[in-house]
Amino acid sequence: MRKKLLIPILMLLFCNTLQAKEKSDTSHLPESYYTTFGSDLPVYSGRLFLGYASSIKGSPYIPETGWLPGDIQYNNIWYKVGGIKFDAYTGELIIYTPNQFSILPVKYRISNFTLGEKKFIRLDSTVKSATRAGFYELLADGDLKVLARRNATLEQKIEQQVLEYEFLRADEFFLQRNDQLTKIVSKRKLYELLKDKKKLIKKTLRPLGLNFKKNKEVLILKAVETYNQN
Repeated sequence: MRKKLLIPILMLLFCNTLQAKEKSDTSHLPESYYTTFGSDLPVYSGRLFLGYASSIKGSPYIPETGWLPGDIQYNNIWYKVGGIKFDAYTGELIIYTPNQFSILPVKYRISNFTLGEKKFIRLDSTVKSATRAGFYELLADGDLKVLARRNATLEQKIEQQVLEYEFLRADEFFLQRNDQLTKIVSKRKLYELLKDKKKLIKKTLRPLGLNFKKNKEVLILKAVETYNQN
């Protein structure tokens, strides 16, 4: 009983101390806190996630199955988490807790997170022209950034008089320069944004034979990589 009363007090003191640091402090939580507090750490607070009906085809998750380790910046504190995945249908992060529950942490308290080798950042109204606030995957960094909004839609169709549902991916890609975010909807739009180095980029892309509709992500990344390096 005494231990149960002590943990919330220690957690309050611990959080107040860390949140007093500069927001630019990206140091991780000391390892001793994971042992001491375990599932009582603030990052493990949230709503229980029950998943979707097994009859739905496809997957809205990244990764599609299982979990990946990652780091989460929650209330300006970085936590190492053993199992996380991203729900592209709802735009929410899902955490697998030490108590073996799947939870949805409070979305607005998360600034950034990594999912395996992938890095996601949260954009809000301070970024001009953002279609909506939420998490975007940072695909390329530099003077010009490439961001992906990982989306999934839930489609329905009738097969042999049976109504079926399926998750389909519908990712969107953006270029960010300073605080201006622009959606890339065509190769023409891409060249328009990179017009000062258009000839060089065309020369680089031509031998690759990339189709914008089929290879959108690869094409955009190669174009911006050429732009940032020259």
